[in-house]
Amino acid sequence: MKKSHFPIAIDFRHVDLHFGKKQILSDINLQIPAGQTTVLLGPSGAGKSTLMHLAIGLLKPTKGEVVALGYNLAELPAAELKGLRRRLGMAFQDGALFGSMTVYENVAFPLKKVLRKKNKEIKEQVDQLLDAIGLYEMRHQTPDKLSGGQRKRVGLARALAIEPELGFFDEPTSGLDSITSASIDALIQKLQSQYDVTFVVITHDVQSAAAIADHVAVLDHGVLLEFGSKSEVWNSTNEVVQALITRQPLGGSQSPH
Repeated sequence: MKKSHFPIAIDFRHVDLHFGKKQILSDINLQIPAGQTTVLLGPSGAGKSTLMHLAIGLLKPTKGEVVALGYNLAELPAAELKGLRRRLGMAFQDGALFGSMTVYENVAFPLKKVLRKKNKEIKEQVDQLLDAIGLYEMRHQTPDKLSGGQRKRVGLARALAIEPELGFFDEPTSGLDSITSASIDALIQKLQSQYDVTFVVITHDVQSAAAIADHVAVLDHGVLLEFGSKSEVWNSTNEVVQALITRQPLGGSQSPH
């Protein structure tokens, strides 16, 4: 496949998704710009991770189209879809690291198994990534020796190892304390700038979204409530969006103490 220079990294065109009689997504019309960080923000069950699964072709919409890096996923043969996925990097909520491998081996894995690079190239690239995430000195440690934040960092590095055009990060600060979360946010900003890649970050963490987002898409119960620049969304007049951002109950009522 030829490399796409399409200004929209992912285009969800009036997407519906049903599982049996249950509607998961309803008329999602969303264009995620290339070369920036877009946050998919919303509570658990809002449909954020489902959108990611659609964007990488693991799910097919019941209605509508999904176009990633200029390619309509429904029209791609299996071999070409597999090739497209090699241009995508993914970091999952739990890190999904191989417990029997060292930090170095975890980051090197896609370079060996997917890109089939030579050992010298792999070492140069992995060393550079581990230096970027501040874990070079721990490259020989196994994941069980790492903190939760360190495991998240390794997951981010492995997602970037294949030099993707598009990187997905699923709840990168989930389960972390506020200081560690802030360090992960700073790392995402640094990596996005350093590697000039499109990031899509899935989170329910409003503080994290405020720190890293260029654009924000707010979802709730499978519906896209708002999409725009961070300032546009933060100034939204939508009552549900404001309740989510300000972490207040709908209507602004305070919980009793």
